[in-house]
Amino acid sequence: NAPLLEDGNPPMHHEFQGQRQDGRLIWVENAMRCVMWEGACAVQSTMVDITERKRAEEALARKTLELQRSNDDLEQFAYVASNDLQEPLGMVSSYLYLLQDRCAGQLEADAEQFIAFAVDGAGRMQQLIRDLLAYARLGQQALVLKSIAGDIVLDAALETLRVALKDSGGKVTRDKLPTVRVDPAQLELLLRNLIDNAIKFRGKKRPHIRIHADFRGDAWLFSVQDHGIGLDPKDAEHIS
Repeated sequence: NAPLLEDGNPPMHHEFQGQRQDGRLIWVENAMRCVMWEGACAVQSTMVDITERKRAEEALARKTLELQRSNDDLEQFAYVASNDLQEPLGMVSSYLYLLQDRCAGQLEADAEQFIAFAVDGAGRMQQLIRDLLAYARLGQQALVLKSIAGDIVLDAALETLRVALKDSGGKVTRDKLPTVRVDPAQLELLLRNLIDNAIKFRGKKRPHIRIHADFRGDAWLFSVQDHGIGLDPKDAEHIS
């Protein structure tokens, strides 16, 4: 290590654990450098107690590990739960559709409306489970980046929501989207969820959704705008 301590070289740093006179263990950072002293190179050593910093680093590492485990558990739960729920819900939905078809025109108006509500609720629950399963799968997959036309991704998202848009009388206005380097599956999921929210939370108006992209700085900013019920401004700080 002698050449490293020659004059003009940056200080050498190393950390070690020591024991104080009272027996307490502490972490110490030692910085050594060469200084000229009476024409010769002398070693100057500066020691700093970094015990609190080491404790903070260790606490952060523990919290990061706990958070990762928690995320893994949540993703696993979402995957298992959504798979287990799909079969019984599919059976309920099938019988509801069958009941609706066979009893059409044979029941009182309010009874048929009740069945329609049940069918709609089952359909929404199936979509929620599919979204939950898609989220769980994305969390278990590595990010796959590729260059793809934004219009291709948007077309796929809109195709999934074609029935919902038709039923709501929704209108989508779109600009030509750029080719971007993204994970196509995650971008499609994001666009689909934003458009789906615009359809669901529209109040009494027919949804009018505008989708466009603007180049900002060195990145593309995708925007999905609608005239729905929106959110109370006081809740904006809770959204990230």
